[in-house]
Amino acid sequence: VELTRNYDSYEGSFLPATIALNGLIQAWSAFFSFKVLPELNDAGYYADKAVLSRSFVHENAFFTMMTMFGAIYYNNPLREQLRTTIAGRVLEYVYMFWPYVLVRPLFPITRFKDAGSTHKGRSAQNQQFYEVGTYLVKIFFLYAKYFLGFY
Repeated sequence: VELTRNYDSYEGSFLPATIALNGLIQAWSAFFSFKVLPELNDAGYYADKAVLSRSFVHENAFFTMMTMFGAIYYNNPLREQLRTTIAGRVLEYVYMFWPYVLVRPLFPITRFKDAGSTHKGRSAQNQQFYEVGTYLVKIFFLYAKYFLGFY
């Protein structure tokens, strides 16, 4: 709402960073808390009879960190604060130019080609929902990865 009514106040708002920080805390909390989840290549996010893969939960922490960086970077006061230290500058360059080269290898990868490889986690009536949902996620992910950016 703030963005649509008064962009000038939104530009320095801490709301997006606060929401992103909440997501980051949840992602790491889930990773460290749910140690009973199986480590599978199949992410398991479209299943009605199975659980998520712990690898998918861990991988989600990476994307949440990207969201947190974006929230910091698009906030003028936070971006200026980030740029005041050498560590902040290094962090800026890492997330600006090399997040998939330097940070991404530290996290597991659940590939779309492996999604749904374990059919025992989903009932037959859920199959079409799974196929459509997975296709839409692929489109969104490719759009986000190749067309959205900081510059």
